[in-house]
Amino acid sequence: MKNSINNIGSKIKAVRRQRNMTQNELCGTELTRNHLSLIESGKSLPSVKTICYIAERLDIPVGFLFSDDANEDARFANFFVADELRAFYSDRDYNKVITVCETIPDNMKSDEICYLYAMSLYAYAFSFAERFDFTEASALMKAASKIQQRCSYLSKDFTKATEYYQKLFSAVTADVIPQELYDLHEASSYVPCELILYHSFLAGNKVESGFFTNLRLRQHTEAVYLRDSGDVKHAFVLLFELSELSSLPYYMKYRVYNDLESCAEEVGDYKVAYSAAKFKRELISKY
Repeated sequence: MKNSINNIGSKIKAVRRQRNMTQNELCGTELTRNHLSLIESGKSLPSVKTICYIAERLDIPVGFLFSDDANEDARFANFFVADELRAFYSDRDYNKVITVCETIPDNMKSDEICYLYAMSLYAYAFSFAERFDFTEASALMKAASKIQQRCSYLSKDFTKATEYYQKLFSAVTADVIPQELYDLHEASSYVPCELILYHSFLAGNKVESGFFTNLRLRQHTEAVYLRDSGDVKHAFVLLFELSELSSLPYYMKYRVYNDLESCAEEVGDYKVAYSAAKFKRELISKY
């Protein structure tokens, strides 16, 4: 029971934050904010009457606040928030999933909560990668890998994917493509095969454009093969079209601008060559 009492304050705070309630909102008419603050910080032990009042305000079973069993805590947490987290995840509101999960103590995170947490960190990382904020993107991937270790629903294959993308984030503007980005034998099932083949192509290996169902990847490979075969004008047109796409993936942008610059110089369109070089510099400056 001693452990339960010591944990009551932290549990109250965790659930209150998960409910997006301020201390004043939880206090209602029966508590002062100062008293609640002392309870949440563990400096004051609430009476049974106060605990029952708080549990009612939070809409949770009183037994949850007294529980000192980690498995039972996890079941309670799963009951409270799993439905909400599933809805956020289904709506691709990954930031909301992460925010809620951060308020749940580790000993209260069930396998399902850890799964949703890890997958949301993983998915949210790509939104930062698209903005070339690779520092934050890598940090989220590392956090996802750490959560995976506490989730039986996710295997080491998931961690391999987070490691792959961290390497990719650091090599988006690299002149030499690391072998880890195109080694199919070490690939994770979470990483699209086309992404690995694309980096194999960038590394100088023969990859036919017909392998790609992604139109942007196919168009880039076609453009490079046209350029290398001497049809620079046609390659220039394809590369220029790609460069105009606002939805061009982060891992293609530097490569496309780099190839466009060289083709533009060959066809004598120095305005486009200058523009491509400028965009390349801007991307590099974001690192």
